[in-house]
Amino acid sequence: MNNSTTIMNNTTSESYDVSTSHEMNNTWAIFISITALCSLMIFLILLCIDNQRLKMVAIRVANEANSEDRTANLLGKMSLKQRKEVYEQAFLSNGNYITLTDSHLFESENKEIGKNCRSCEFVDIELGDDDEIASKSVYLIFEKQRYNDTAHCNTDDSACNKQKQQQVVTTNDISCVICFEDFSVDDIIVWSENNECPHFYHKECMIDYLSLKRRQKEVITNTNPREDQSNDHSADTSRPERTIDDEHITIIEDNPCPTCRRNFCSITTEGLNLNLVNGN
Repeated sequence: MNNSTTIMNNTTSESYDVSTSHEMNNTWAIFISITALCSLMIFLILLCIDNQRLKMVAIRVANEANSEDRTANLLGKMSLKQRKEVYEQAFLSNGNYITLTDSHLFESENKEIGKNCRSCEFVDIELGDDDEIASKSVYLIFEKQRYNDTAHCNTDDSACNKQKQQQVVTTNDISCVICFEDFSVDDIIVWSENNECPHFYHKECMIDYLSLKRRQKEVITNTNPREDQSNDHSADTSRPERTIDDEHITIIEDNPCPTCRRNFCSITTEGLNLNLVNGN
């Protein structure tokens, strides 16, 4: 009898242990399932948020691209008169123009005229030799405002003098290569935004040239006032150094010089919008 009771107790104890073990296994299985389910839900939520963020970014980029395309193509959709007014405003804004007077034209036999001046910035341009007086040349001399202004330099400083001397440009047999006419009194001439471009043109000729050029979609980029310039300028359209405010300017069109291909005149969204506001 005692043996039977002992066997029954052992059986009951073993059954209890098996039941308890089974319940613990079920508990762990449930816990693991819940943990996996929670992890999956968190992952799906994060994935959904990330996809939504990417979707918003994609929409914003697409909207910006469409806006840029519309702005870049706007010049091409303008009438010839409107484009001329845009470029007229561009030269008025950057100040790279001057009306020639008698005081700007100087005839001299001295080929080194102007090169020894260290207290002012000017451009010395030889317009061509006189056929009758071969020893004399006509020079165009005027003060030319540069973006990298050296007005604060000490004239005794060698680095400053070197910089000023680099502003002096001398070119033989210069005329407007668009119309092939020499510059004369009352002509309005324009020059490049790029300090390394030494070429000058009649303003009217350049505006006609830019307005009638073949148009294509331009890449819109922000100006970089510290952009390095390549030594090879055969296809250089790099932008000039400007004030720090220009970091916020968006250029929609660069226009290379007809001669050296350096950037000559930039059209910005600000300038274009100003033209549109004025009713042009």
